[in-house]
Amino acid sequence: MAFQKNGKGTWKKNQGYKSWLKGIYAEILAALYLKIKGYKIIGRRLKTPVGEIDILCQKAGTLCVIEVKYRPTFETAAYSITYRQMERLAKTVQWIDGGKYFRMKIRFDVLFIVPYKLPKHLKNVWQQSKY
Repeated sequence: MAFQKNGKGTWKKNQGYKSWLKGIYAEILAALYLKIKGYKIIGRRLKTPVGEIDILCQKAGTLCVIEVKYRPTFETAAYSITYRQMERLAKTVQWIDGGKYFRMKIRFDVLFIVPYKLPKHLKNVWQQSKY
């Protein structure tokens, strides 16, 4: 368990560490799941100045931007995706592309990870007019 020093000079548990670890676990599980389904993983945890892409993969000439959500239920996972997050993902893809358009079709997917359940992959969850 990670600890951090609080303002009083004593140590306390870092609450964000547990969430971060669950996110890493979910992204590894999602990448394995996608590989089994025949996707070629191009990158994971791609950080840019404008945002982060959890998984970038390719299958059958389509570039897939995958947002991974780890939640207690599929319903809470579905409600955790916001419009602002979708916009940020689209801007991140544009930033990675360097202002040019990819030569292949781009699809925005979501992969939900729920404890003790098989992952749920929703394809083409939203469209960006620029793609």
